[in-house]
Amino acid sequence: MHKGFASLSFRHDQEGDVWKILASRNVGVQGWDFEVSGVADVMAQAKVKIKLANPADPTEKLQVETVDFPLITRVVVKP
Repeated sequence: MHKGFASLSFRHDQEGDVWKILASRNVGVQGWDFEVSGVADVMAQAKVKIKLANPADPTEKLQVETVDFPLITRVVVKP
């Protein structure tokens, strides 16, 4: 998605944390596994130009109108 059309908003959970970090020991590789999770809202709204024709007069030039074009209405990511 074009960066001019969207923005991200991170929100906190019920405990007030924006990011949740889980660390667990992985003895098989003698290291740690980290899992970072959070909630991000994607807000997107764009404008598009449409051309309107006059069917009664085909010689008339096309009119251009700018209208709202919603890009994303809902994004759900589940593991």
